[in-house]
Amino acid sequence: MAQGSLDGEAPKLLIEEFKNAADAYRYLETSRLRYVTAAATATGAALALALTQVADHRLWKPEAIPVVLTICVALTLFCFLLRQGYVHLGSVLTHHHNVLNYVRQQFYGDNAIEMLKQIDPYNNPEIQSRGKLQKISTLSSLILTTVTLFWFVASLLAAGRLYYVTLC
Repeated sequence: MAQGSLDGEAPKLLIEEFKNAADAYRYLETSRLRYVTAAATATGAALALALTQVADHRLWKPEAIPVVLTICVALTLFCFLLRQGYVHLGSVLTHHHNVLNYVRQQFYGDNAIEMLKQIDPYNNPEIQSRGKLQKISTLSSLILTTVTLFWFVASLLAAGRLYYVTLC
């Protein structure tokens, strides 16, 4: 559609759609970044608690192992769900990003493609030239995956210790 061919209520509706998509995009991106903070906070709190128990030599006593195992399994599940939510919100963000670009194309017509190269981070050549590991969403997902794997391994160790204590 060429620039200026919008008539009637269409421009107002498109502007409203643009505002809604932009608000939703900002909200979801902010919420998604809080997933990493939540995982880091839960991990830090659990490790602080574990370190106090290690200092008092209480962590690996037979009566403490089921509690340790429960905490590790709960944190594994919590971090896994955060990671899954983080990854799945990426497709929702892409949808809102596409809506924003569509509305821009409706208003700017043929000039939209060149304009989007200047203002759209997904079309920015400098950002596109970065390696996958330099992108913030990849790093955040990697952090969540690492924390999930850490708690999974801790769960296996606690389960192994519980098994050893109950049989020996």
